[in-house]
Amino acid sequence: MPESDPGAPVISDPFKLVATITQARRDYLRGQKLLIDARNADKTLQRRGHAPSPESNARLASIEQQLDTIAAQIHQAQSLLAARTVAGGGEPLSSSEAEYLLLAVKASDAALASYRAEPEKMTSMLNRLLTSLEGPFETRIGHIAVSMRDYGPGNPGAEISG
Repeated sequence: MPESDPGAPVISDPFKLVATITQARRDYLRGQKLLIDARNADKTLQRRGHAPSPESNARLASIEQQLDTIAAQIHQAQSLLAARTVAGGGEPLSSSEAEYLLLAVKASDAALASYRAEPEKMTSMLNRLLTSLEGPFETRIGHIAVSMRDYGPGNPGAEISG
């Protein structure tokens, strides 16, 4: 959760990202507890000479997958909050926030490959777009999302006009 700083600007949250992050963190902690309990149950069975069942292994894999999904949702929501802060004149996106923002807007494989090849360049471009496009945050992020989905050979995505 964001730290409370009395001097920090108050940023609206129409997508309820803070509530989403808070709930996802709770779900993640519950999932971790389930995973620990399942692993402990398997260890108890092994100490008694029994091998974990295929169902048990499938359950563990399922819980781990769910935890990965929840963690990705948290990171994407946090990146959208960070992008809103940038658009409002705050601190620029970090490189990892830029990557999660690309994932949150469902950027093309080409855009993600470009980010992975030159993360600083893509991060800089996203920060520039967030601060230079006109309109409310939702409009800015919409323009960025469309551009990053269309990003590819022959359409580098940087030609967004505000």
